[in-house]
Amino acid sequence: MNGQAGRRERSSAMTNRIRVITLGRVRLQSGYSRPTLRSSLAVAVLMIALVGASRPIAASAEEPGVTKIEVISLPSRSRELRLLRSFPTEQDEAKEVYFAQAQFLSADGRGRIYVSDIKANQVFIFEKDGRFVRTIGRTGQGPGEFNLVGRAIPTDRGLAVLDRGNHRIQYFDDRGRYADSRKFTKSCADMAIGSDGTLYALSIPNAAGDLVSVLDAEGRAKMTFGQAPRDLLNKLSFRAGWPRMGPGDELFLAFWFYPYIQVYSAEGELRNVFELRYRPIQERLDRNEAKAKVVPGGGRLIGESVIEAIDVDENGFYILYRGKKIEILEFKRDGTFVKTYWTAQAPDYYPRDLRVLGDGGRKLFYMLQWGPENKVDCFAEK
Repeated sequence: MNGQAGRRERSSAMTNRIRVITLGRVRLQSGYSRPTLRSSLAVAVLMIALVGASRPIAASAEEPGVTKIEVISLPSRSRELRLLRSFPTEQDEAKEVYFAQAQFLSADGRGRIYVSDIKANQVFIFEKDGRFVRTIGRTGQGPGEFNLVGRAIPTDRGLAVLDRGNHRIQYFDDRGRYADSRKFTKSCADMAIGSDGTLYALSIPNAAGDLVSVLDAEGRAKMTFGQAPRDLLNKLSFRAGWPRMGPGDELFLAFWFYPYIQVYSAEGELRNVFELRYRPIQERLDRNEAKAKVVPGGGRLIGESVIEAIDVDENGFYILYRGKKIEILEFKRDGTFVKTYWTAQAPDYYPRDLRVLGDGGRKLFYMLQWGPENKVDCFAEK
């Protein structure tokens, strides 16, 4: 396959993606077709949730107060980003290295980049400068094979890869060779891993009190914990979307359709709840509420997501927001707003995941572009 043919196949993978979630009995579906690019990306940020489980849920009395963070993007707190590079490159594509439907982005302490492609059922590995290293995996059920591959996270034990369809975690050595696996019984959408190898898996469904399933390094179930903030408990779309492990093994959870971030200890204690007060986000929430409607089959059209991704480092956390511009909002660990990084992209530019890495005295922002192309874009301050 030449590079042009590869790009055509990759472009055809920009597809409709609709998730149907029944609370109580969960069903996760993806339907694929070949629409126009605009309609595909519009659908990609919509969720339909069945309304059969709108019963009120009691909140825990031990939930800490919500810290409301006012985000005011002043010129003195705003930094424009410039694109440094994108990969896979055209030279990579000519060698048949390209993404079909990449959805997860991770990095290690050396700056190596790991991209999980759910259609190819492979993990792509790149150096920090975008040079291609290797791929891991293929479709199947055997050792080193994946069925709906999930996030890949470097650990002391090797590269841990969430194999969602086969209900397991697989481990690979530093040369990409299969080493071991651990089975689990619950369906998981995403994961984070603690410094001791403990697995924190985002459960499907996101039932109240059961957002996160915890397994030890040997795959034994330890506990479950986590529920949405009180304000979201009676809403149909409180689904958590992004688990990230921070310093001291604090687990950060962000919610796709509401501007809340929760911080849990490694033992499941809820330590902080942050609510972002940012005018563009509030305007989107208002539009979502105004456009919400029941659709055939009993579902409810919710609207556009407000948090596209979250990342955490030793100083604080970062929120990826897609509005008129692509914005990365930086906060200290206590929730204090620091600054906004932004880049002006085409209206059909859709980022799917985020990693922020240090590079000497500057920061590099890696975004997984989901449309109009499926690539990793690396940005730095202008």
